[in-house]
Amino acid sequence: LQGEQDGWLWLDLRNETGEADVQSVDLYFRTTQAEGSIAVSIDGGPEGRVPLNGDGDFGMITISGSAAMSVLKLRVQQQPVTLHGFYLNHREAPPAVLDAFGIPGATMRSWQQIDAANFSQYVRAHPYDMVMFEFGTNEGNARPFDVAGYRRMLDASLRNFRDVFPDARCLLIAPGDRGVLLPKSRKKRKGDARTLLRFSQIHDTIFQLQKETGARYACDAWSMQAAMGGQGAAYRWLLASPPLM
Repeated sequence: LQGEQDGWLWLDLRNETGEADVQSVDLYFRTTQAEGSIAVSIDGGPEGRVPLNGDGDFGMITISGSAAMSVLKLRVQQQPVTLHGFYLNHREAPPAVLDAFGIPGATMRSWQQIDAANFSQYVRAHPYDMVMFEFGTNEGNARPFDVAGYRRMLDASLRNFRDVFPDARCLLIAPGDRGVLLPKSRKKRKGDARTLLRFSQIHDTIFQLQKETGARYACDAWSMQAAMGGQGAAYRWLLASPPLM
């Protein structure tokens, strides 16, 4: 998140029952050549200026109030400000924390491109017990699907992952089955069976590559496609009553 002058971000920190149970928030940011600063307001109170001075590319500050916080408002005062994330310190630590970082259009390649030494600083204080990667559908959409290129990318990504999380359990979740929606004019043409199973075959290949490459980095692999019933399952799910796809 790159903030512009007077850009703001509100965080509703209340739990599912509407109660405040977050005692403090660790704010992770990246410093640049020019110093940045933010204005912080807790639960509608007066703003306070907080300079963001980090060590090189990494910076972290802790924001806390006199009691558990409900709403935290951040406003950019002085550019540039680049926020990378937050860690919530609860009044009573929950038995488990699940963080989801997936966004539409994401691919595994992002892990190939990270600076592992820099990124590991963000999780040093709060290492994860388990990391699950659910990628493959977007990679499988490329024409043509490059098997050798995908294998190299996956290997480099998992190497970076292990540099960041040397001890975490790891699971690669391969994509589910996928069908192809054809125009009516093409449905009876010869050879369409191969077209209909194009993504099914690619997704199975991706699972095999994840299983093979993941084993070198102590990562298990699980096929969502196999759990659905294997290649072509998308069409059976579509034709089920009621439809499952």
